[in-house]
Amino acid sequence: MNGLEYSRLARAVIDQKEDLMNEWEWLSKRILPRSRDVLRQLKTPARDFKRENCAKACEALHTLAGAFITHVTPSGQKWFEFEDKSIKKSKTYENWYRHATDVTLDALTSSNFYPSLQETHVDRCLFGTGCMLCESKKSGGLSFKHIPIGSYGIAEDKEGNVDTVCRSFKYTAHQAVQAWGIKRLPTEVREAFNRPERRFTEEFEFLHLVMPRKGYTLGNGRADVPPRKMRFASVYLYNGGSMPIVEEGGYPEFPYLVSRFLKWDNVWGYPAARKCLDELEAVVRMYRHLDKLAELAVYPRFFVDAEQEGDIDYRAGGETVIDRSIAGLNLPREWGINGRLDWGLEHIKELEGKIESAFFVPFLRVISSVDRQMTATEVVARQKEQVIGISATFSQFVYDFNVFLERIFAELFRQGAFNSDAATQPKDFIVEAPDGIDYSVTVPGVSYKGVISQSIEMAQRQSMDYAMQTAAQYIQFTGDPSAMDCIDISKAIKFLFKVSAAPSEVYRDKAEIEQVQTDRQKAQQQQLALMASQAANQQSQAVRNVSE
Repeated sequence: MNGLEYSRLARAVIDQKEDLMNEWEWLSKRILPRSRDVLRQLKTPARDFKRENCAKACEALHTLAGAFITHVTPSGQKWFEFEDKSIKKSKTYENWYRHATDVTLDALTSSNFYPSLQETHVDRCLFGTGCMLCESKKSGGLSFKHIPIGSYGIAEDKEGNVDTVCRSFKYTAHQAVQAWGIKRLPTEVREAFNRPERRFTEEFEFLHLVMPRKGYTLGNGRADVPPRKMRFASVYLYNGGSMPIVEEGGYPEFPYLVSRFLKWDNVWGYPAARKCLDELEAVVRMYRHLDKLAELAVYPRFFVDAEQEGDIDYRAGGETVIDRSIAGLNLPREWGINGRLDWGLEHIKELEGKIESAFFVPFLRVISSVDRQMTATEVVARQKEQVIGISATFSQFVYDFNVFLERIFAELFRQGAFNSDAATQPKDFIVEAPDGIDYSVTVPGVSYKGVISQSIEMAQRQSMDYAMQTAAQYIQFTGDPSAMDCIDISKAIKFLFKVSAAPSEVYRDKAEIEQVQTDRQKAQQQQLALMASQAANQQSQAVRNVSE
């Protein structure tokens, strides 16, 4: 594709966000004002200033976004673990996967991953979609960048996975030359760079388009694959004039994390606040009325006789001289301040409760107070209904993040961060291409260890415990043991072992379990043979006794 074709494609992708821009601006104004105009109004309010945002919704948003950081991706803790996803699991490679997990977590901690992910979580919870870019640094390691909502467009493949992103960003002439060199830039950018008064101040718009490439070299294990033969095309365009191509390269994996809060009827996510839009507007409107009522209580309105205009002293301790004829009229006097402030506050409390429920705040309060106030049984009882609601967005995040984790894992592997050799590396980890030169990296399975994941599994455990207890009661009542035939006891025990967060070292792998079962069968057969031999000996002795 030439520059013009790339530019038309890029604009088509990024412009399809316009249908939701009004909604995103409304949510930003009501929940988390960030635009310069809104902040300026809050800092220097005009005389006719009206409350626009809901503080309770802002608090609920940060509670939900913070919960994903604290209870799903906590910094400084092992919140995920690579594991062997092959059918024949082997304990031989557990150390390799454990080492890869530790290296990956250390790489994320030493980068700007967590600050960027925090902003991505806020966008995901507020607007329904969050976006973050993962790049490799020339000096080694990883670099992450949060992409603000409204600055990019996305497109999906036939499976509903985001595989195309076009974002818009601005660089000064100084930054553009640092990124690409002065020879690749258009005339207007070079002219600004050569003018000291414009070099660091004047900004120019660029586009970054990432999309699947039809013809690409199989394999993401080699670090020396030419960028133009990689699986995803990466094109930087100058958004001005004829929009020339500034840089054309590629990525072996999709470099963007695009996580939707929930999926709905288009490529964009379904925000949590969509369940409480009416309550948000009602709270803001109610606060506006209560603001006026409180202001009237402090600065009441007055009826004033026409002859008193300009002669009344409203200052504290002020004295106003009036005529006896006017004194009989009881003027000035207050009017229109009979609103019920307590009723308004009670109604606001009810509306704010619905807003908190939309952001799962009641559920998050429960799991945050597990260790301080309640037993595990009480926690499960209170969590069960809320878990059903939050498990959908948690599962969506895990699904989206697994794709992003493939990018992180493969990039660290190409940098040699794992330092593994053929002896310790899993046999099926490398998949060779037909040409015998290129090869792909098989990304391990991922197990999440966060508190929300444990809460969801705990609710599942409670349901399984109830089913097994019911079956046991049925057997006890009827004496029919066939009720347990439909339950795989070994799988049930394995699940209970997993959700109990017990150390993995004490759980036997498949080969060890089979060996234990084989040894048990041999022992049983030996015991049966011994019993048969003893019975035969006893019978023989009995025959001899009878003969004698």
